[in-house]
Amino acid sequence: YASSGVMRFDATGNFVGRIDLGGAPWDLEVTPDGLIIANVSTDLFGDDRVAFYNIDGDVVHEAFDVYFATQTEATGEGDYWNLAGGGELTRFDETGVVSQITLPVPGSAGRGLYPLGNGNLLVTTFSTGVFVYDPDTGRRIRTIRGGYGFGTISPISLPCLADMDGDGRLTMFDFLAFQNAFDAGDPVADLDGDGTFTISDLLAFQREFVAGC
Repeated sequence: YASSGVMRFDATGNFVGRIDLGGAPWDLEVTPDGLIIANVSTDLFGDDRVAFYNIDGDVVHEAFDVYFATQTEATGEGDYWNLAGGGELTRFDETGVVSQITLPVPGSAGRGLYPLGNGNLLVTTFSTGVFVYDPDTGRRIRTIRGGYGFGTISPISLPCLADMDGDGRLTMFDFLAFQNAFDAGDPVADLDGDGTFTISDLLAFQREFVAGC
């Protein structure tokens, strides 16, 4: 564990360097001011430290210790959530713990979390499923999928299908780009994915354009 660390790469995949955090990091979150929040295991028994580090691996702010810290995510309000294996949900900032409750994770250990737009949390577990919780009360609101194990949660940005020219805006030029792709039989214009180019692709493009990006 003492030899574990964080490997840095640039946008082209070139290795930049290694950051020694003094243990094995489970998860990383980068703050707006460039600090690294890491859940670091210092031994094989789940004794984990959550702390803020600089780019050299030095501890800038000690946050808290917890058993098997698994994932950290920004709350969107200037501080952070951390989920631990025992279901401990900790809200914290650079000064330390703001609040802490234990979620009633059914028959399993907590694994991943992600703040939803309505203030609730999406939570995954090692073996029993995906759930939505109220972070203020700890109440389980709904079961998304039960009976399976899941990992940490990594949000992705879906492409805007109607932005055919890729300029980040929806304009008449996207219609022209779609028409050109359609006429050329370019797969990018097969929006319904049936392998052919028909009126349904045009209707699909119109729906995407109206929906916006």
